[in-house]
Amino acid sequence: LTDGRYMAGFGLGLGGAGEPRGKLPGPQRDMAHEAVDLILKAWTSPEPFDWNGTYWQGRNWKIIPKPFTRPRMDVGMAVSRSDTSAQLAAQKGFLPLMSWSNTGGYLGGLIKTYLETESPDDPPTRERVRVGKYIYVCDTIAEAKRDLHDADLGSARNRLDEFLPKGKQRAELTIDDLIDSGCFIVGPPDRVTKMLMEYYEECGGFGTLLLLAGKDWATPEKRERSMRAIMSEVAPK
Repeated sequence: LTDGRYMAGFGLGLGGAGEPRGKLPGPQRDMAHEAVDLILKAWTSPEPFDWNGTYWQGRNWKIIPKPFTRPRMDVGMAVSRSDTSAQLAAQKGFLPLMSWSNTGGYLGGLIKTYLETESPDDPPTRERVRVGKYIYVCDTIAEAKRDLHDADLGSARNRLDEFLPKGKQRAELTIDDLIDSGCFIVGPPDRVTKMLMEYYEECGGFGTLLLLAGKDWATPEKRERSMRAIMSEVAPK
């Protein structure tokens, strides 16, 4: 349907940080790794196949349709905190999708793990690394704090301990704290550009910047204005 433009995405989940969704029959990470192998087999096997795994079993599986892109489409792998996710991305030839909730120093460590993991078929490169970040372009920092004041951080609070001001608990973390700490990159275009360049240097560089979107933060008009400013005044630099 998309003529090969589709990209798949895998993620192991928050590892207990979010709300529980029932008891798992095994360790979350082990289940996810087997699931990845099973999905790749389903995409690439030319013939019906059997699967006798630890968590899934089946006989004479024939999965259709096959991916338009052969042998499979590109896959992004969410890498938030775990070295094993970075290693899995490298081993399988996936694009590592690095979390917006990491400091530059921590992110640099994950990227190093990814680059040092052996992959016989598709060697990892820094250019393949995707890094997410929340960016909001506006006239002033004070305006950003006003516009984003009511943003709901939800379960993301559980991954932002590195940005907690001294003496504060997770439930007390505010958008102002994330702006003041540099976790959120906000303000005029020149400031946003400078902060992005500093983040890039701190983590050692990456291939593609992903803008955190899909959040109902600020108004639609302000979000559109920010996106346009990013493309016209930040991206060219």
